Amino acid sequence: MSSIIMCRRFLVGIVIGLAATAIFAGPEKTVEVDAMKPFPVLRPVPERLRDERRGFQSAPSLTVSPKGRLWVAWHTGDTTEGDENGMVVVSSGDGGDTWTPPLFAIDPPGPLRILDPGLWTDPDGKVWLFYAQLYGMWDGRAGVWAMQPVDPEDANTAWTPARRLCHGYMKNKPIVTHDGTWLLPSEFMNGKPWGGRLGASKPIPPEFVFDMPEYHAANVFASKNKGRTVTFLGRAQIPPNDRDCTENMVVERKDGSLWMLVRTKYGIGETVSTDGGKTWTEVKPSAIQNPNSRFYIGRLKSGAMLLVKNGPTDKRIGRSRITAFVSDDDGATWLGGLVLDERNHVSYPDAAEGPDGFIHVVHDRERTKAREILHHRFTEADVRAGRLVTPGCRLKAIVNKAGPKAK
Repeated sequence: MSSIIMCRRFLVGIVIGLAATAIFAGPEKTVEVDAMKPFPVLRPVPERLRDERRGFQSAPSLTVSPKGRLWVAWHTGDTTEGDENGMVVVSSGDGGDTWTPPLFAIDPPGPLRILDPGLWTDPDGKVWLFYAQLYGMWDGRAGVWAMQPVDPEDANTAWTPARRLCHGYMKNKPIVTHDGTWLLPSEFMNGKPWGGRLGASKPIPPEFVFDMPEYHAANVFASKNKGRTVTFLGRAQIPPNDRDCTENMVVERKDGSLWMLVRTKYGIGETVSTDGGKTWTEVKPSAIQNPNSRFYIGRLKSGAMLLVKNGPTDKRIGRSRITAFVSDDDGATWLGGLVLDERNHVSYPDAAEGPDGFIHVVHDRERTKAREILHHRFTEADVRAGRLVTPGCRLKAIVNKAGPKAK
C-alpha cells in the first residue's frame, strides 16, 4: 500500500514539475503576433540576453535623474538588427564610475521586436523610457511606447505599465517648447515592410503589413498635457533619393522657430518651422557634415547648444572620432571640439546633462565584435577648451561589454 502511495506522489510531483516548467518557459516560447499589446518586463534578464550571451548590441540612449542617477538602454539580441531584437536597461548611482548589469529586459517573442529605446527626463524630473514595438524588421507602422520608473533614484525600482503613444519609432529625445508643448520626433523606416534580419529580408504576412504613406516623413507629434495624450502635429518631407533612417531631432531657437536636423544618405539635412511645428520647409543639406549615421543635438542649461557627432563639423568622415561641440548662436557656428573617442566603428551618441553640470554621453563601439557601450563625463568648459580641464571628467569608460565573440 505504501509503495502505491509513494508511486502516486512521485507521479503527482512529475506533473507539478512539468507544469511549473511550462509556466516558467511559456513567455520564452510563446509566439506573439500582436504589436499593439504591451510586452512584459522580464526580470531577471533571460539567459539569452545576459552579457555573456549577446552577439549584438547598439544604439544606446541615456538620461540623468533629478538626483544624478544615470539610466542607459540599448537594443540587442540575436547577431544583428532584426526581428529577434529586444532591449536591456542598466543604471549607475555614482556618475558612471560603476554600472549595474542589465536590470531588466523587454524582449517580445516570435516575429515581434523592440527597436531604438530612448531615455529622457522631463522638466518635472520624471524619467521616461521610450521604445518601438513592431512586427518583423519593419511592418510599415511600428509604434512608440513609454514607461516610467516609480522611483528614478532606485536601480531596482518598479516601472509603470507601458502604454502606446503614437505611430512610428522615436530614437531621439522629445523637447519642451517655450509654451510648454512637448514635441516628439517620430520617424518611419525607409522602404517597404520586411521581416528577418538586416540584409536577409523575408516577406511579412499581408495581415501584418501597414501602408501609411502620410507618415513617410520626418514627423512631429505633440502633447499639451505632459505626455498623457499625444497627437500628430506636422511633418517635414525628405526628397525620396535622400531618405534613409530619418532619426530626426528638434531644437527650439531663441527666436521661437524650430530647427530640425535629419539623418540622410548624404549626412545631415535640415528644415525649419515657424508655426510651432505644423509646417516645415523641405529638407535640404545642412552645413554640418556627418556620415550617414546618428548624431546628437540639444540645448544645455547654459543656453548653448550641444552637438555630438563623428568628426569635425565641416568634414564628412566615417563612423569614427566621436566629438562634442557647442554653439552660442543657435548653430550658426560651432566652438571647441572635444574628441571623446578617436577610434573607428564608434557611432550613435546620445547625451544628457546632470544636475551637477556634468554632461554625459554614451555610444556604441563595434556592434558585433567588441560589443561595447561607452560612457563619457565632461563639462561645457571642456568642450570649449577642446580638452579636459575640469576635475572629475572621464572618457571611454565601459558601461557594458557583451561576452564571447559571436559565432
